[in-house]
Amino acid sequence: MEIAGVEHPACGLLTLADGSLAYVVRRFDRPDGGGKLRQEDFCQYATEPAVESLKLFRQMVFCWWTGNGDMHLKNFSLLTGPDGTVRLSPAYDLLCTRVRPRGLRPRATTEGAPDTYRWHYH
Repeated sequence: MEIAGVEHPACGLLTLADGSLAYVVRRFDRPDGGGKLRQEDFCQYATEPAVESLKLFRQMVFCWWTGNGDMHLKNFSLLTGPDGTVRLSPAYDLLCTRVRPRGLRPRATTEGAPDTYRWHYH
């Protein structure tokens, strides 16, 4: 996990008295000084956690598969319907940031800068 830059709590295998192994993870919701940190997971919000988790997984795999380097937390949302059901929003802001037409340099167009190219998608 360290190689991928994924933050995680201390974890490892512990040998129990009978010789069997147990995988242990340090509680990250309990500060050293006592008390408890507020923690909410995706399943606590979703009305149908199994369905919504699969939809989220599919969106993330699609973003990876299509080279979406703009996949950040503001691009995944939950919707609360009029009846109070909570579900993952439809996917949005899906784009490929890895491929560009030959000769086209990536740049941000700022106000006043000449717009030398336009991309049109249908």
